[in-house]
Amino acid sequence: LSLHDALPIYYLASRPDVDPERLGVTGCSGGGCLTTYIAALDPRVKAAAPACYISTFRHLFTGPTADSEMSLPAFLASGLDIADLVELPAPLPWLLLATTEDYFTPAKARPVYEEARRFYGFYGAEDRIQFFVGQGPHGTPKESREAIYAWLTRWLKGSRSEPADQPVKLVTNLQLRVTRSGHVENEPGGRKLYQVIREEMHARVQPRSLAELQAELRRLGVPSAGGAPAVQVRQESGGPDYRVQQLRFESEPGVEISANLYLSSKPGRKPAVLMVEDKSLPVPLHVTRSPSTTALAEAMARAGSVVLELDPRDSPGAIDGRPFLGDWLTNERVDLVGRNLAAMRAHDILRGVDVLAARPEVDPATIRGYARGVKGFWLLLAGAVDQRLTRLWLDRTPWSLRAAFEAPQTNNLFDALIPGFVRHWDFPDLWKAVGER
Repeated sequence: LSLHDALPIYYLASRPDVDPERLGVTGCSGGGCLTTYIAALDPRVKAAAPACYISTFRHLFTGPTADSEMSLPAFLASGLDIADLVELPAPLPWLLLATTEDYFTPAKARPVYEEARRFYGFYGAEDRIQFFVGQGPHGTPKESREAIYAWLTRWLKGSRSEPADQPVKLVTNLQLRVTRSGHVENEPGGRKLYQVIREEMHARVQPRSLAELQAELRRLGVPSAGGAPAVQVRQESGGPDYRVQQLRFESEPGVEISANLYLSSKPGRKPAVLMVEDKSLPVPLHVTRSPSTTALAEAMARAGSVVLELDPRDSPGAIDGRPFLGDWLTNERVDLVGRNLAAMRAHDILRGVDVLAARPEVDPATIRGYARGVKGFWLLLAGAVDQRLTRLWLDRTPWSLRAAFEAPQTNNLFDALIPGFVRHWDFPDLWKAVGER
C-alpha cells in the first residue's frame, strides 16, 4: 500500500477530536478501489464501504476494461481476485455497493460478496458483510449514501439508526480555496504528481549488468528456441522482380502470427530483412500520416533482399498522429497474468527470424531488422538476445524510458513498458547488449 494513499488515516488518527479506534473508510469508483486496499491492509480501519469498484476478474478481465489504473501487477498470476482483498482483514465489517447501470455491474460484484460471505462464515460473522445495489449509473445515489451512513454508524458508533441525507449548503470554489493560487503545486515545497513519481524513480534506481539484463529477457520469454515453425502459405502473387506470399505461423501454441514474405527474383542466396509491419491509415489533414511499410518492403525486394513483413501479436493499428495512444488494455491484461506484452512481441519477431533463417533463398548470416516508433523497442529486445540480427534500423524509436519521467506527459510508451525495468536498465543498455552489430 502506498504511503500516500494511507496519509488521510494518519491525519485523522492524529486529531484530538477523533477516536483513533473508530476509523472507517468509504469511496466510490477509484475511491472504492482505495477504500478496498486501505481497509484490507491497514488494521486501524474498523469498517469499510467501497462503492462501484467491487467486481470479480472472472468477469472484469474479459470485459471492455481491465481496470488498468487500479490493478496490481501480476495480481491474477498470484492466484488472487478482489474477494481475497475483502477476506484479508476478516472479520472487518464490509458493505459492498453496486449500482444497476454501472459497468461494474451487480452481477459482477455479487460473486465477490458471495465468496467473501462464505469465508466470513468460518468466523460466524456473516452479519459483518452485506451487499447493496442502488438505482442508477456509476456513482452513489441517495439510497446508496444512506446505506453507507447506516453501515458506518452501526459499526463505528454501535447504533442501528438509519440516518438520512441532510440539506447541505454548497459553497463556491473561491470560498473553499486554502492556497494562494488555488493549486497546491504553487505553494512552497509543492510538487506535481509526476515530480513525486520522478523522485521515487531516481531514489530506486539500482543499475544492473548486461548479463543480468539478458537473463531478465530470457526470463520474460524473449528468445526463440530455434527451429522454424510450420508455415502456411495462404495466398501468393507475383511480378517480374519479386513475388509475395501471405504467411501464417504459430509463435507459441495458440498464438498465430501473420506476415508477408517478399521473395526477390534474383538468383542465389540473398540478404534478408525482418520488417515489423506498419499499416497505412487515411487520417485528417491536421495530423501526421503514418505510411505503410509495404512500399519499403517492395523496394528492398526489388533491390534483391528477402523481406518478411511481420505483424506481431495484437499490434497497435496504424498511428493516426494523435498523442497518448497505445494498447493499454492488452498490456494491462498481460501484466495481470504475469507476462509482458513487449517481450511477447519481441519473441514473435525472433520466430520470424526463425522463418527467414530456414529459407533456402536466405543467407542466414545477413539477417537485418527494421521497425518504426515504439515497435523499435520490441526489435531492440529481440536483437539484445539474438545474434542472428546482424543490423538494426530503428526509425523514430523512443531513446530512453527514464527520460520519460522528467516530463508531465509522454507519448506512445504503453507498448514499451516492462514493470520494474527502468529501475535497473534503460534503452542504452539494450544498445550495449547489441554490441558492435
